Amino acid sequence: MDGRSSFPAKYRQDGNAANAGTRPFVLNLLGQFELRDGASGARLSVSARKSRALLAYLAMAPGCMASRTVLAALLWGDAGEEQARQSLRQALSSLRRIQVDGAGLLKSDDETVQLDTGLIAIDCLDLLHFADHDDIARLTHACAAYRGPFGVGLEIEEAGFDEWLRAERQRCADRAMVLHDRLIKRLGEMGLHQEALLHANALLAINPIREQTHRAIIALEAQVSGRAAAMQRFEDFRILLRDELAVRPEAATIQLVDRLRDPPGAAKEPAAATTGTAVPIDPLSARMPRFSRRKLPGIIGVLTLAVLFAIAGFLYWSAADQRTVDERRYGRALVALDSIAADPGQGGADDIPALEREASSAFSRYNKVTLIEFVDGSKRVPDYRIRVRLAGAGSSARADVRLVSVNAGDTIWSGSIPLANGPPTIFARELYGYVTSEIVLREARQRASDSSIPGKLWRAKAGQIQTRLGNEDLTAIALYQEILAEDPTNANALIGLSECYILRVARNQTGQRAADLAAISDLLIRIKPLIPNSSDLAFKEGMLNKLQGNFQQASDNFAQSVRLDPAHWNAAAQYAHVMIFLGRLEEGYQLMQAATPNLLPDLGAAETAYIAGETALVAGHDQDAARYLGLAVTGNPTVGRIQALYAVALFRAGRLDEARAAVEKARQLSPGYTPEAMNQRGGRTADPRYVEAKNRMVETFRQMRAAN
Repeated sequence: MDGRSSFPAKYRQDGNAANAGTRPFVLNLLGQFELRDGASGARLSVSARKSRALLAYLAMAPGCMASRTVLAALLWGDAGEEQARQSLRQALSSLRRIQVDGAGLLKSDDETVQLDTGLIAIDCLDLLHFADHDDIARLTHACAAYRGPFGVGLEIEEAGFDEWLRAERQRCADRAMVLHDRLIKRLGEMGLHQEALLHANALLAINPIREQTHRAIIALEAQVSGRAAAMQRFEDFRILLRDELAVRPEAATIQLVDRLRDPPGAAKEPAAATTGTAVPIDPLSARMPRFSRRKLPGIIGVLTLAVLFAIAGFLYWSAADQRTVDERRYGRALVALDSIAADPGQGGADDIPALEREASSAFSRYNKVTLIEFVDGSKRVPDYRIRVRLAGAGSSARADVRLVSVNAGDTIWSGSIPLANGPPTIFARELYGYVTSEIVLREARQRASDSSIPGKLWRAKAGQIQTRLGNEDLTAIALYQEILAEDPTNANALIGLSECYILRVARNQTGQRAADLAAISDLLIRIKPLIPNSSDLAFKEGMLNKLQGNFQQASDNFAQSVRLDPAHWNAAAQYAHVMIFLGRLEEGYQLMQAATPNLLPDLGAAETAYIAGETALVAGHDQDAARYLGLAVTGNPTVGRIQALYAVALFRAGRLDEARAAVEKARQLSPGYTPEAMNQRGGRTADPRYVEAKNRMVETFRQMRAAN
């Protein structure tokens, strides 16, 4: 191979990152990309994104080697073969110019390219190639290599490479968690609880919501700092689950805390309580030590409680009607649900607890990622109150709803929600949708000339609502971009902007698909530290993977979203839809049938009904497809792909006149929807069974356009 320079003897040693100082180059891929001089530590510039991507791919390839053909196709897949090879040659030429003491990075010939592993230390290989033994020093070194997710910021808008990158990122994270678990267990067995706790906290940074890790931390905190500190750790975790995911801790965590609160045999072990001796534990299996009870003298206990109650009372009353810093930043509106009432003699009183519980959950679930915060109206003065009265019975049962502005004293929206349509979750979803949209539109009108960040957030959110019901409104995107220029970590703006891009790519309403997909990826990376492992984030990651044709990864994302929030029916519907691209047509249809009753009617009905219609159509359920797509057209008649698929479903269902009208509508919309556009559904990665069904739809649509 050519491209290999001679190098000084001081660099000729075996090993990898452990000998980083003995090699000319150090390549860090865990966290932000860095290429450094192994001796001086100086950063070496690799400015081209695809050059950085090339180094990352070679680092993870078997033997750090790949063929030129594979590299050209992976990194320049949208270019022609000759252009891709030329781009690869240019990238290699640029990388060969990077040298330290006459040593270069690469070896290559006419067929292959390889990183010179004798000259470069690569951090992620220490992690992935760590032998399965329990040597503490080596375990600690391997765990320390994980400084962040693999390849942060290396996405290049090439579907194949970006899919590979996500898979490698997950592989590194999984391996890091395994090694951290092993290290924590070994340190605990050796009685090094403080060190074990430090590494457990590092493990928590990899996956902040992993309950096994939190159990280890609670158990270790009890050993290191005592029961009070362990209980505070548990309380912090319980609040995290409640606020971010609206779920409760697992049974194993509750059992651990119960043992902590009331250790068995405590009365028989006064010596342990007196000396403070800790009983060894295995923190990952959460076996708790036995503690003895400590009784405070009565008068001290009374005085302590009195002081605590006084402080709590002061904090409560002083904070009862104050906006937090977070609320001032986002301008959140506070909404409270009054107790649901029922008309005398009309029945429905037995349903009230379930309706109140589901409604509260629907609002509370999104407290951290919306502009509307659900509060207890008896403790904090809300901006809006929801008043619900049950009326009617049987098939005519309904909930009459009024949304009242507390400050103005007027009703800003009223309506009735049928209660015969299904379980309380459907009522809760409809209530949430109606109330939030009305509040957003009202706040946006009132803040029409407000140039503050909250004012812009409300107007951008209103623009999103209007976009879902009609054509794209670029105002929302512009407003979110203005906000992020001023406040780069504004979670609502990051989430809102990602939703705008996802929607317009999904609707084929973008002339810059690759740029929009890259923007979505960047936004999700920025969102993750702000709302780690939330159901909504997993859902958006699923949408990105789906739009990029990474259907298996998308299905995993949507499944995770549903695990984190079983009421995330949008994720359930998207999971069902992805099944068809994986070739599981009938399974996707059955899953969609289970999900859609919880979603329709809804503000997002047009998008949801569209994917339900496509799922039914490819599975051969034409009548259901026509019904769903009819709902989609009613929800938003301005989207060409909806009209086109509706035409196909109507034709197959034998409703020919309606089908011809839908074809003409699809033709008239701007941009017009064509058979060629329909043929792009599923991209190049969809299962052949989906492709076969899609081809039949495309041919039907083509023939209908020709006949019209």
